[in-house]
This record gives sequence, structure tokens and C-alpha cells, in this order.
Amino acid sequence: MKTVIRSISRAMALTLVASLAPLLTSSANAQFGGEAGFRKAFQPDYLARDAELLNEILALEEWQKPIVEVLLDDYQTDYRAGEASFRNRLMDISGQLAAGGQDDAMRQLLVPFQEWELEKSKIAKRFEDDVRIQLSDDQTARWPALERALRREKILPDSVLSGEGVDLILVSKQIDLPLDLRRGAEEAFLAYELQLDDGLTARDLKAGEAQADLREALIGGDTARGLSGLGKILDSRVALRIVQDRHIEELTAALGAEWGATFRQAALRAAYPKAYRARTFMTVFEQVLAIDSLTEEQLSAVLETRDQYVLAMDTLEAKLRTILQREEPERELATANAATARARGESPATKPADTFRIEAARRETIQDEAATRLRDILTPEQLEQVPVLLKRSSPGKADERSSGKVNNRFGDAGDQSHSNTNFGDTGRPTRPGGAPGGPARPPRGGAPMDAPPTIE
Repeated sequence: MKTVIRSISRAMALTLVASLAPLLTSSANAQFGGEAGFRKAFQPDYLARDAELLNEILALEEWQKPIVEVLLDDYQTDYRAGEASFRNRLMDISGQLAAGGQDDAMRQLLVPFQEWELEKSKIAKRFEDDVRIQLSDDQTARWPALERALRREKILPDSVLSGEGVDLILVSKQIDLPLDLRRGAEEAFLAYELQLDDGLTARDLKAGEAQADLREALIGGDTARGLSGLGKILDSRVALRIVQDRHIEELTAALGAEWGATFRQAALRAAYPKAYRARTFMTVFEQVLAIDSLTEEQLSAVLETRDQYVLAMDTLEAKLRTILQREEPERELATANAATARARGESPATKPADTFRIEAARRETIQDEAATRLRDILTPEQLEQVPVLLKRSSPGKADERSSGKVNNRFGDAGDQSHSNTNFGDTGRPTRPGGAPGGPARPPRGGAPMDAPPTIE
């Protein structure tokens, strides 16, 4: 294994000479390098754009703004000088490795990393102290809120698992949540902000503790120690994801029925984009419901088909989310184990079945069943008004459709027992004026559409 590590070290050094950024070969990165903290060495703690965040949260006075900007410039100057020195040291060591020297290559490369990480922290701390000297007592009291916002912006995106890295405060802004409603749910948002920050701090602390194990695995080939460290980090990632999931539901409840449903939809799509996708097929229902010649019987059947489609998709998406929550941590460990086996010259274990991909394919099945049902409901003349449904229209069904009579079987759209999660247009239609009633043409609505659907 030491021979493998030495080979990895020399390859890493040559890569550094070429780009001075990725310091691990693909095999090392697949094992432990991605969680060993090397990337952070090349990431400044503060950027010029952070002046806006400092101003927003600290409510800087006009005379303070230029001072903070100058301090940010000073920080960036110090950071760039320190990073340049760090890179030069790495290049010097890389040159020695390329020439065949330094038997203990990886350990030699880690020395400048450790020294630069310490210096980098000192530069950031000096900037923070210089800013705090300029603040009033009220502004100083807001400093913890600034630190939380900075962690959300800079550390939260360093996420691996679905659901782990979503910023629900940002989601609430993206949906243009009314200000009075936001204020009414202030307690729930503050609880989320504080618990999210606790989770981020715990994840960062756990990662810092595990980095020693991961780096030792890279240096000495102690893969068992490396896998243990990776497992600890994954546990902290899962814990953060649980915090996120809980507050999606708590904030949904705090925002009330209408805006809560809108928020939940946006939050789930941001947190689990693999599971929750825009339902472009809802545009087909809009086109069908716009047909003037629909009979009452047809209208009722179309609305029922739409509701069953939405419920089937709700059920499937909830199932996909559960699969991601279960399988993603397992796959991270399986990937590390496989890379370790390859480094030893062994055959990696057989990959587990991709349950998510298998289940996700049912999206097309559910859509096809809804499309077939709509073709059965409409007459040939009505179908001409929805061209997308004609692509797979069966001539054998023409006579049966011409009567406009329908049946109520939707087909097997999956487990119908899951509760409706209010995606798309799922409410009962209302007659003009908002009064509940029988079939009536509902307003245009549903989930946001990315593109017209394609039925092939």
C-alpha cells in the first residue's frame, strides 16, 4: 500500500505543477481526499462581495462602510500573499518529487498545508478583530447573526447528501414570501437558523476531527482509519439533513395552508432535486381543460385523472426521497471501499442495485397512464386541440372515443395511500366566486413548468 501511496503522491505533485489546485489523484480523492480538507486551503474566508452581507446584517453607518471595504482589501492582500507563498512551497516540494526525491512524499506535502491552514486562520481572525473594533454595542450584538449567515453562505454548500445543503431562508426569499407572513413566522425561522447553525458547526467540527484520520490514511495507507473518519463525517452530514427535513415541515406549518404548500414545494425541490422535478405534464391538463366542447362527464373525468396523476407523483416523489436518504450515505462508503480495493490491486465489491434509478423510471409510466386515460376521454376532434396527445394516439380507440363516454380507471399509478403533499393543482375545483361545487373549469395553476411535455 505504501508503494501505491508514493505513486499517488508523485502523481499529485505533477498535477500541482500543472494546475496548482487539485492536489489528489482521482483514486485518492475517491477514497478520502475529498473530505480531508485540502480544497479549503485554496478558498479565502472572505470575499469582496461579503461587504454587502456585513452591511446588511450589521446595519453599518455610512462612515463605516468605506472602512470595512478597506479592511476587506487588506485581508485579500494578506491572503493572496500567504497563498502565493504556500503554493511556491508546494511547487518546490513537487519539483523534488518529480526528480525522484522524498521517499516520504505525502507527509512532506502535508507540512506546508498544516502551516498555511494555521496562518490562513490568523489572517481571517485579524480581519474580524479589525472590523469589530469599528462597531457600536448594538452592531456588536449582531455579530453572532453575521457569523451564522456567513456559515450558511460559505459552509452550507459544502454538502454531499441530498437535503443536506438547502438554505430554507433563501428559499423563503425566492418564493417572494409576503413580509407580514415572514414576520408572523419569525419565531419558526429563528429556530431554524439557530438549529441549522448548530448542525453546521457540529458537521465542521466533526470534519476537522476526522481530517487527521483521513490524512493519516493517505500518508500511511491506514485505510481502516480513513474509512472510520469518513463514516464519522457522513454521520454528521446525515444529522444535518435530519435538521433540514424537520424544519421544512415546521416552517410549512408556520406559514399556513396556502403559502406553506408553496414553500414546501420549493423547499423539497431545492433539497431533493433528483426526487422532486417540475411536472411539465401538467400543461397537458391545462390544454385539455381549455377545450370548450368538454361535456360535464368528460370534465369530471379529466379532473379525476389529474388528481390521480398528482397523487401518484406525490407518492413516487416521497418514495424517491426516502431511497435517497437511505442509499446516498451507503454509496459514499461503498465508493471509498471500492477505491481502496482498487488501490490494493483487489476487485471491488459488486455495486448495490440502483434502486433510485429503477423507481425514478416510473415517472414515465405514470405520465403515460395519464396520457392514455386522457385519450380515452376525448373525442378525435377534441384530441386535435391537444397535439401532444396525438403522438401516441391509437386509431383503434377512435370509435370508442367518438361517443365522449369515459370510464374511471386510471391504472396502476403506484401506492395511493400516501398523503397528498399539495404539489401541482390538487385542490377541489370551485365555481366562480370561490364556492365549492361540482366540476368547473379551474384556474390555470399547478407546478411551475420548465418546458412543454413530450410524449413518445
